[in-house]
Amino acid sequence: MGRVWVERQDGWARIWIDNPVYRNCLGRSMWEELREAARRLSQDPDLRVVVVQGVGDDFTSGYDLSELAGQPVAAVNQAFREMEEAIAAVESLPVPVVAAVQGYCLGGGFELALACDLRWVSTTAKLGMPVAKLGIMLSRTFAWRLVQAMGPSAAKELLFTGRILTGEEALQIGAANRLCDPSALEQEVMSLADQVSSLYPNAVRQAKSSVGAVIGPVGDDAPYFVDAQDFSRAVRRFER
Repeated sequence: MGRVWVERQDGWARIWIDNPVYRNCLGRSMWEELREAARRLSQDPDLRVVVVQGVGDDFTSGYDLSELAGQPVAAVNQAFREMEEAIAAVESLPVPVVAAVQGYCLGGGFELALACDLRWVSTTAKLGMPVAKLGIMLSRTFAWRLVQAMGPSAAKELLFTGRILTGEEALQIGAANRLCDPSALEQEVMSLADQVSSLYPNAVRQAKSSVGAVIGPVGDDAPYFVDAQDFSRAVRRFER
């Protein structure tokens, strides 16, 4: 069974997504652990930067769809609402949040990466949101995150085709800030964390707050919903 846990060092924290056998997919309990970890960290006045990272070779392949197989639509929608709460909790952290992305970064995992302020991405990464292949209706909140990162045209192409991006493609369209060799990703992310931690913390926090106020997320009264027939058929292919 996977888990989400926090590693602390002076001035910064790292949130680990730990389910490497299943490409770090997150089940319901793990999304809850992620939400609570982010909420606890948000109350720490000494925190300066947070890194979100997957254990092993992948960031996260998103929601554990095998957990949703056979569930009624109302239960699936509730599960996705809880996922969105966890992602929003990470997005709402008052300090810079960096996603260290390698391997699979799909579905809810891609949304989580986009909710981070910065994305340092490995050349081995595979990023995408194939919602149309799963009968999942895109929320306005996630559409906003996509458009902020890559613009409406690239976001539409990605969603209409279900295409998976390479790390280099993600960099080209703005979904990544930096492209790294897999062997250098850890070092470069830690170097960035050290650089951010060395600055005046109140100025950095205010910078994040001010930028957030300018771009402000849209409201969304229905974060997710699924097509009952399409989702039921599609999710069977992902049962373990």
